[in-house]
Parts: sequence; C-alpha cells; structure tokens
Amino acid sequence: ALLLKYIIQFLNYAVQFIDKIPYSLTENIRFSILDTWLIYLFISSIILLIKYKKANYLYVSCALIITFLTSSFWFSYTDLDQQKIIIYNIPKHTTINFIDGTNNVLIADSALIYNRKKLMFHVQNNWIKSGLKKEHTIQINQLLKNDVSSNYSKNNLFIKNVFFQFYDKKIVLLTPQHITNVKNKKLAIDLLIISKNAPTSIKKILREFKPKQIIIDGSNSLYNSKRLKKEAKELNLKCWSVLVDGAYVMDLK
Repeated sequence: ALLLKYIIQFLNYAVQFIDKIPYSLTENIRFSILDTWLIYLFISSIILLIKYKKANYLYVSCALIITFLTSSFWFSYTDLDQQKIIIYNIPKHTTINFIDGTNNVLIADSALIYNRKKLMFHVQNNWIKSGLKKEHTIQINQLLKNDVSSNYSKNNLFIKNVFFQFYDKKIVLLTPQHITNVKNKKLAIDLLIISKNAPTSIKKILREFKPKQIIIDGSNSLYNSKRLKKEAKELNLKCWSVLVDGAYVMDLK
C-alpha cells in the first residue's frame, strides 16, 4: 500500500511537471477509441519484445506507432477542411456555433457565456473532437444594439445585427425585439432561427422571409417549439426543433 501511494504521488507529480513545460497539453486532447487500442497494442508489443527479444515484435510495434501517427495526422488534416453550422441543444439558451477549419466562433446569450462550466459541459466534447482552437464568443445582446459594435467580419463569417452570412449561407436570428418590416419582396434566406419565444407564427414569418428551413433553438419553451413545428409541418416547410430533434448540424462540405 505504501509503495502504491508513492507511485501515485510520482505519477501526479509527473503530470504537473509535463503541464508546466512550454506548449504542452494535459487537457482538451483528442484521443479516440482507435488511438487507445493502438497505444495498448504498442505497449504490449514492446513488453513482448523485451521478454522474447524477437524482431517480429519490433516490426509490429513500429507498424502500430506509424499507424497511430498517420491516424493523428489525417484527422488534423481533415479538421482544416471542415465548415459547419451547429445550433446546440442547451435548454433556455441560444447557442450558435460557426466552425471554419480550426476557427471557432460561438454566438450565445451572456448568461451562458459567463457560465463557463455549463457551456463546456455541452460543447467541449464536440470542440475537442473537431480539433478547434479557443473560441471567439459574441454575445447576442451585443448584436441587438444595432450599431458598429454589432458588426463582425472575419474569415468567411459576416455578421450585421442579427443577420449572418457564412460562406454562401444566409441566416437570420429572430428575437422578441425583432420589428416586422414587411416589404414587397421577401428576403430569401437559408436558415431562420427562432429564439426566446419570439411572439410570432410561421405564417407571419413567411410574410417577411422566405426561409429554406426554420430552426427553433433551445431558448424557446417546449410548448412553443412543438406549436411552431406543427404549424410548419402543416405549411410543408422544413422545421427543426433542437429541444425535440436534438442539436442541428449543417455541414457545408
């Protein structure tokens, strides 16, 4: 028991020491089930090599570590080519994520952004899996100010107030503060995101917008989500409720 105690203390010290080395990481590391199996098989082949001193185990261990490194390189390479729009299922919150390669822009209400623990609980696994850099956060209340501070333009994402364009996809975030501005020509958009139980109906939306799909985010009540989803179905319009259907993911690639 005493020996085990000192071994554990040594392992803890080793982790802390590695964490202090410049550019080292001890958290947010992507490690798949395949990676785990490859490492265990590699360790086993090294043990067998030491025990039996046969060249075959050396070849196997080399093949395993090459496979592991190739797999890691391939996932890192494919991460650079990803383009996604994700609307997370976080009850009582609006959470929109734009992913472009390893760039990560998160749009959410301030209550969620400041509640780091709750935010990470819902999104961290996906960010690690996608190999993303540290997120750039934008608060929705900042966008609603409708001044220069509500604009954002970087890489392939442009934001002006509650209007977004990501590559060729046009998106509108409908909030309770939205003022109806009916024009002779409807605004054609790809996604219309309804948030915060915006007092509206699908028919009123169609007077102003021509969306290819409607998304009802997690900030709406379950009752309102089901009501709008039912109305959209009656009008033969694509509608996705994150509270009912889960997180919405649009892969642009």
